[in-house]
Amino acid sequence: MDGTRRGLIIAAAVLGSLLVTFALVFAGVVAVTLIHRSADISPAQVARAVDDEVRIGGVTGATPARCPSGLRAEVGRSVRCSVTVDGQPVDVIIEVASVPRPGGREIGYGIRLEPNPIPKVLLERRVGAMVGASGIPVEATTCAGDLPPVLGQRTSCTVTSAGAPLGVAVVTTGIDGGMIRFGIGPS
Repeated sequence: MDGTRRGLIIAAAVLGSLLVTFALVFAGVVAVTLIHRSADISPAQVARAVDDEVRIGGVTGATPARCPSGLRAEVGRSVRCSVTVDGQPVDVIIEVASVPRPGGREIGYGIRLEPNPIPKVLLERRVGAMVGASGIPVEATTCAGDLPPVLGQRTSCTVTSAGAPLGVAVVTTGIDGGMIRFGIGPS
């Protein structure tokens, strides 16, 4: 194991006519069972389910989920929602895995988290804070671009301290449940 926190949290939430049972695996996969009266789940219900799972999973600093459409109860159908956690964008993909048998109401879903690049402006803020935490006074930080969610991917930043530029290499060191971890060092 790479130290990635793994765990299982099970919870239930009633959302109008929707009963949702979640199992969150911190590696970024969620198994979901929805009990619903119709074949369509509205965008608001899907977003509430994502928000509840984020909250139940103990994630702090997350924005409300945005889901562009609802979801029809047909195997293979999916919708991509988005959340931002501490400024970092994360996609949440919900896919129908099973549909109810005649007379049944349980719809099985899988949810996976996909990271997005760390935006340049957020990366600059975080790199500047990391350098500052090491005792170096930081006047400004600029980065060449976003940090892609690919292990080993690099970008460069320049930190200005006492009027002098310091080159900083930023490297993606891990992806944990849709969040990108990175390290810094001299470039």
